[in-house]
Amino acid sequence: VAVLGLLGVVLGLLVGLYLVLKPPPPKPLGQDLGVDGGPRTLPPDLRAPLLPPKDAGVADGGAKPDASTEKGPGPKKNPDKTNANSRPPGKAKLGTLDMPPEIDVSTARAKFEDGRLKLGSGKLVAAFQSCREAAGNLQMRGGALACMGEAQFADGNFGDAIKWGLLGMKQKSPPAKDLKLLLAKAYYKKKDCAKAKKYWQEVLAGSDSNNKEAQEGLTKCGN
Repeated sequence: VAVLGLLGVVLGLLVGLYLVLKPPPPKPLGQDLGVDGGPRTLPPDLRAPLLPPKDAGVADGGAKPDASTEKGPGPKKNPDKTNANSRPPGKAKLGTLDMPPEIDVSTARAKFEDGRLKLGSGKLVAAFQSCREAAGNLQMRGGALACMGEAQFADGNFGDAIKWGLLGMKQKSPPAKDLKLLLAKAYYKKKDCAKAKKYWQEVLAGSDSNNKEAQEGLTKCGN
């Protein structure tokens, strides 16, 4: 009897120790206990995910690749489009016309003289063409433009004469006096005495201070 009583005491101690040391039951996933011991639902952003996100890493648990260093295939090239830098440049212009082929100064001077002769004989179209060809040389371009303007002036195209004259003034070492006389008389024909006087006065202020055409022109415009 004493032995049985002792075993009962030992068994009771073991049961009590087990109850003390037994861990609490796990909480339901996504829930916590409230103050009163009842279940409390966690906010969605604090709930433990049931499964890791698809982009959290690779299947074997490795780190997610860095998107900044991961190179893709790159933009798709369109074979039908040509690179703008590979396009041939547009053809140079002489005013509104295509620039004539480049020629040496001797050939350009011969064409210029031929144009002046045709201009003097009233062959205006041929004169314009010869002088335009002479413009293929940079050194002769200013004089060639003056000749082209003279051909237009003689044909009554005063606006075009002004256009070629102004373009000629922008060239390297232009024949300033010839161009200014052309511009002055063309502006006079356009009834713009203010601009006409400006160019005539510039002619007289230069090396040809007794230029008869400029003096007569100023008289027409009332000085």
